[in-house]
Amino acid sequence: VVGTRKMTDYGKRTAYDFGYDLVSGGAIVVRGLAIGVDGMAMAGALSAGGVTVAVLGCGIDICYPKVHRTLLKEVIKNGAVITEYPPATPPAGANFPVRNRIISGITQATVVVEGDDNSGALITAKHAIYQGKSVFAIPGNIDSEGSSGPNSLIKQGIPAVTEAADVLIEFKDIFKDSINPSKLRRKYLSKKDDEYLDAAALYRVASSLDNYNSYYGQGVYGGRDVERIKRERAERAGVPEEYIDPPKRTAPKPKKDTRTAKEIIDASESREELSIDTEFMNGLDGKYIEIYNSMKPDVPMLPDELASKGYDISDILAAMTMLEISGAVEGSPGGYYTRRGNEEYTVPSKDE
Repeated sequence: VVGTRKMTDYGKRTAYDFGYDLVSGGAIVVRGLAIGVDGMAMAGALSAGGVTVAVLGCGIDICYPKVHRTLLKEVIKNGAVITEYPPATPPAGANFPVRNRIISGITQATVVVEGDDNSGALITAKHAIYQGKSVFAIPGNIDSEGSSGPNSLIKQGIPAVTEAADVLIEFKDIFKDSINPSKLRRKYLSKKDDEYLDAAALYRVASSLDNYNSYYGQGVYGGRDVERIKRERAERAGVPEEYIDPPKRTAPKPKKDTRTAKEIIDASESREELSIDTEFMNGLDGKYIEIYNSMKPDVPMLPDELASKGYDISDILAAMTMLEISGAVEGSPGGYYTRRGNEEYTVPSKDE
């Protein structure tokens, strides 16, 4: 569930509703820990007693923003907090667009709640499209700048959704043991009007449109008090002004990828052969090895093609994730997966 930090009251309520009802129907909600829609989607998921995952754009030992420290503790209790950055890595602005590819990569679907045309939520949606994942958009008021992003996606053909059941129904046949849209708690209109506000207060979820100056600031770890203390100490030590407040550096904007899907596939096929982690492969489940061995080398295949060979679609999707980690399989736009290398691996016996 992705969206803007500048969430309106509509975005706050909608993110909470979707977070709550998605986990009620058996899904896991994955988000960053940013203020705005991130926090409200997680507040909804936690209120429903569901599993949540937070993907950080900094070291695992840093809570950023600091205002979400309560939320972070609850996520740890009910799910997982992950990052690709080493401990003590500060939350630099350039880290977050890069982090978004992990959010879309470890999920089956991305739901865009609210955001303008330049929102990081749309970056995540584009990652999901390139990764062959499903993308859904929640429509908003056509006069609202915060809804221009999802409304634009809908005009481009992305499915519009108005309740969590619209998302869950797409996966109920794939994940029969976990997804059940009929378990949603009740209709939206019957919800207590201020329930989402109670959750926002409980988990201290902030929006950049709110006045949270007392505990959300511009420091590396968040918190205006930290910045004030640093300044006072520097002034007492006689540090020159230019060193106390150095000019801010902005990360260069990433170049837009204007290639067509075919050009991306052609480029990936012409690159150097990927190395395969043999030790990792030997430790995989036997089903995953069977699925890998059934694929033709260097031939892009859809999961549906493998399902026609008698494999369960949930096993196939899990296998593709693990095989991609090992380097034995590479994903490409359109949901295709390509086996790299001709070597076949031995399927471990039941005794093994």
